[in-house]
Parts: sequence; C-alpha cells; structure tokens
Amino acid sequence: MKTKILLIICSFFIVLSGCNLSDHEIPSGRVRLVKRQTAGYGTYSYTYDAMNRLATETFVPALMITPYQISFTDYTPDNRLAEAVEDLPAPFNDLGHEVLRGPDGRISRIRKYCVGGPTCTSGIWYFSYPVDGVTEVEFWDNGSLFRGTDVYTLNSAGQIVEIKHYDSADVLITTTINLTFDDKKNTFSFYPEGFLTSPTSSNNTVSYRITNHITSEITDVSNEYEYNAEGWVTKRMTAGFATSTFEYESY
Repeated sequence: MKTKILLIICSFFIVLSGCNLSDHEIPSGRVRLVKRQTAGYGTYSYTYDAMNRLATETFVPALMITPYQISFTDYTPDNRLAEAVEDLPAPFNDLGHEVLRGPDGRISRIRKYCVGGPTCTSGIWYFSYPVDGVTEVEFWDNGSLFRGTDVYTLNSAGQIVEIKHYDSADVLITTTINLTFDDKKNTFSFYPEGFLTSPTSSNNTVSYRITNHITSEITDVSNEYEYNAEGWVTKRMTAGFATSTFEYESY
C-alpha cells in the first residue's frame, strides 16, 4: 500500500497545480512555457500556435516508457480545448481527446479514444457539479469499466481544499486535506481548459495531507519552489521525489 500512496502523491502534482475548470484565459505577460523536465523521468517540450495557444506537447522519456506527442487540434472560440490527438509509437494506437460541455459551459465529459486503428475507447471521465464549489469526476476504464469517483471541494478563491477518492464500490479510499498554497503564477495554466481530467487549483500547492482509510496511513507532503523574476516557477522540489525544472520564453 506504500507504493499506492506514492502513486497517488505523484498524480497530485498535476491535480493540485494549474488552472481551474472555469479558467480558460491565455496566461498574460507575453511569456510561455517551453520545457518541463523531471530528473530521471523525462522531458516535456511545448510549441504554440499563432494565437499563443498550446499547439503541441512532446514527451521524451529518460526511462523505458512510451514517448508521445500531443497535438492540440481544435479550440473553442474562447480558447478552451475541444479536440487533441496523442501520437504514440507503434504498436500503440493513437488516442483522440474529446471534450464535451453542457449548456452552462462546464465540462460534462472527457473521452479518450483510438484513432487510426480499431475502434475503441481508452477512458471516459464524467463531470458533475452537485453543489457550488464541488466537482465529482467518475472514471470509466475502456469506457465501460467503472473505476471510481473523485470528489473535489474548492473554495471561492479557486483552491482545492479537499479531495475524496472512492473506489468502484463507493468505498472511501483516501482523503486529502490541509492544503496550503503560495501566491505565485502557476505553470500548469499553460494547459488549455479541457485537457486535464480533473479540476485543479489556482496557485502552486505548498503542502497537503493524504489519509489512507484502508491502512490508516497518513502521509504529509510538502513542496518547495524557486521562481524567476516574473514569478513563474523554475524549480519544484518534493522530499522523496525527483526535482522538476521549468523553462520559459518571451514573445
């Protein structure tokens, strides 16, 4: 179960950092992210279109894992993601990324599906909003195998204050609380709204606590950051995990 907790923490590096689901503005300041590198894991590089929206993300691994390139192929008129394609090397199928929104403009479903090969659905995330400040995300593996639900509670400032993870039998597995944040610009705001499959916080997460209700294990996590003169993160350090660095360019 220790390994499972570590995997959960890794996933929270993205979940607890970035723009929230209602934020689809292109970051201001005429700066953009061009490289993100995690020591011993791999390097992400980024390109942008003529409107300074994310055009591609290319991942080159340092480990024996699959490289890929994502092309952000279609945006809504207000710069939210509609479609993307993940180009994977053979023998893997390329994956499409489709975002559906309800009449209120909020995300209702994100679907990943095979393109250029046999018809398939890789995964579906269903979003619901039972009350203000709460987002529930159900994940269906292969489109038909229900894996569980994550329930996110956000405050009025757009910060996540609690995450509850339930398995497919609706058993509470983990709770994340005691989240604290810095007041700096967040690197993951360069991703368009509709790309990440969970709501995320407005600023960088400094610390949080994960309780595993199956083992009663409690894990406290803290992040340290370095910033450039403009307030963007240039380095993220987390005890027990590899350091990540970030590079930007002006335009």
